Amino acid sequence: FNTAIAINSDNIETISARGTYFLLGEQLEKAKNDFLTITRKDRQHSNSFFNLGLIYLEQDSIAKANQMFNITLQTNPIFMKAYYYRGYSHELLGRNKLALSDYQQVARHDPDYKDVSDRISRLNPDG
Repeated sequence: FNTAIAINSDNIETISARGTYFLLGEQLEKAKNDFLTITRKDRQHSNSFFNLGLIYLEQDSIAKANQMFNITLQTNPIFMKAYYYRGYSHELLGRNKLALSDYQQVARHDPDYKDVSDRISRLNPDG
């Protein structure tokens, strides 16, 4: 990755691949640096914002994670994983109505997604 990036430091996909490699290897600071680099170059790169959200969740920066999931959905409004994780971050922040709304959005498009039905049942005051 480093050689390819040295040859062409503007190649977002190579930086993204290295960031993903770091993320999967739990080298969160290195991954975060790569995804931040991408978001500075391309404000529409929804995958980088999403990955930053995941990193912030791991680092207990829940409000920052929520912001990243918001940006992800602004850049890609059909990114269902981002709705799920934004709902999760809302839930961690005590915003249960917003969490429920995001989980319901996921369920409308993919009712079998992870544990979304359990989360909806738990948060839904109507039952």
